[in-house]
Amino acid sequence: MKTTFRYLAAAFTVIAAVSCAKHEELGPQVEAPVGTYQYLLNVSHENDGTKTSLGEDGLSILWSKEDQIGIACSDGKTYSEVEEAGGAQSIADAETYEPSTSASFAITLNEGYKPLAAVYPYFAAAKAAGGSNSGFKGLACSAYIPEEQTGIKDNIPANAFAMIGKINSDNTCQMLNVGAVIKFEITTEHITSLRFEGNNSEILSGARYYHTETGEWVKETEASGKTFVTLVPSGVVFEKGVYYFVVGPNTLTDGFTITLTTVKGQTVSKSTTSPFKIERNKKYTGFGSDEGWFSEIMTGAASNL
Repeated sequence: MKTTFRYLAAAFTVIAAVSCAKHEELGPQVEAPVGTYQYLLNVSHENDGTKTSLGEDGLSILWSKEDQIGIACSDGKTYSEVEEAGGAQSIADAETYEPSTSASFAITLNEGYKPLAAVYPYFAAAKAAGGSNSGFKGLACSAYIPEEQTGIKDNIPANAFAMIGKINSDNTCQMLNVGAVIKFEITTEHITSLRFEGNNSEILSGARYYHTETGEWVKETEASGKTFVTLVPSGVVFEKGVYYFVVGPNTLTDGFTITLTTVKGQTVSKSTTSPFKIERNKKYTGFGSDEGWFSEIMTGAASNL
């Protein structure tokens, strides 16, 4: 996914059939292997905008031809991992696809599996969760926010903008952003990493379950999440400019700490001890009334080169 930031609203409309007998309705298709079925899933998003180039509000997304999603399924008795149900699902007609706020995904699933939810980015171990013993009502799906993200100037890191959505009985699905975006400006050319973490070891990244109808975090997955996010450059150091990183929702009860590492291996940290609530589908450019918070730590880093 390239990253156009305006929190997109990804509404999925599934067209066509869920049986091999209906393949002709989809237009020209590669013949599905025995034991699978195909349908077409048309996708948009939660907020108007795009998913891979930043919009003015920093919360939009444009689909790109390389994007892949997973479909969480059930065989009627248990929930399956998306890899078991059919693996990565790609955009239809990818070679001619141009980045847009909507896209059609050519879905191929193994026979016997009913599609329940969609997840981006593709995460092989993702699956649905629910039922009387789940501790919450409705359906959840696991999504993954990387604990290490590669910074892209003026854009969000690739494959970090996690989304999930419930596939309804009328074959529609609205994708919901599960993370939040934090904006940070690099004003010196000697920074090799940025680390963001809560002061009370709260979970901020990794795999977690999110409700498919609200996008809210409901519980940890079996492989629990991580307590930090690290942003690294694509080269040796960050170029000067504006960067973004994605974190999962949580309340940082004792505040948070940002640590910068310079090319010489020196570190500079700045902390706040006030509780800080991170909400999904939000963009943070400052903290409270302190818009100069980030510039202070950058000045400290520059003085330690």
